[in-house]
Amino acid sequence: RLQRALAGVGLAAREGEGPRDYVARIVTRRPQLAAPLAPALAQYLALRYDADASTRPADERQRALDRTVRAATTFIRKQRRAISAPGG
Repeated sequence: RLQRALAGVGLAAREGEGPRDYVARIVTRRPQLAAPLAPALAQYLALRYDADASTRPADERQRALDRTVRAATTFIRKQRRAISAPGG
């Protein structure tokens, strides 16, 4: 869902681009997206790669990630015009 929202504003993932590189590229081009994307990236990486990183059960961490992604997606959609603008 988040990748579709980003692609909709001209920030599609590149083939073979990992999540860290993808977010780094986006934030370089659109610094205003750092705040909504940083927590989503951290939660995704912890859930995907660090199964033992948290004492919270995986399903609870998945729900938290879903909420964070929903918030980031909403932010992107509301800011669509500013984010899509060249240099904006």
